[in-house]
Amino acid sequence: MLVLPHFIQILNLSTFGNMKIVEEIKSLIKEANETTDVSKLIDLNLKISGYLVYVSEETATALRAKLIAYNERKEWEANYCITSDEGITKAEKAATVKSKPQRMAELETEVTYNKIKGFVTQLNEFQQALRQKVSYLRRESENSNQQP
Repeated sequence: MLVLPHFIQILNLSTFGNMKIVEEIKSLIKEANETTDVSKLIDLNLKISGYLVYVSEETATALRAKLIAYNERKEWEANYCITSDEGITKAEKAATVKSKPQRMAELETEVTYNKIKGFVTQLNEFQQALRQKVSYLRRESENSNQQP
C-alpha cells in the first residue's frame, strides 16, 4: 500500500481550503460593487489588499506542494525502474501505471495551485477596477462642485 506524501498534509492544513476567506472576499467585492461612497471604496480596497497578501502566501504554499508532488512522483518512478527485474522500457511503462496515486496527488496539487493563482489574478484585476471607480467618482464629484 502506498502512503500519500506529506505534501497532501500541506494542502489539507492550508486554511485557503477552508473557503471561509474566499466568502469574506466575495462579500467585500459585492459591497464594493454596490456603493459609490469613495471612503467606503478605499476602505474595502485596503481590506482586499490585506486578504491578497494572505492569498499570495497560500499561492506559494500550493506551488511548494505542487513541486514536492512532482518530485516525489518522479523519484518513485525512478526507484521502481531501478529495482525492477524487467527491462527498462517495460519498467518505465509499469512505473507510469503503478504511480497512479502519486500522479493523482500531483494533479490535485496542480489544480489547487492554479485555482489559488487564478484567484490572486482576479483579485488584482478587481483592485485595479476599484481604483478606477474611485478615480472616476472623485472626478465626477469635482466636476459637480465646479458647476455654478
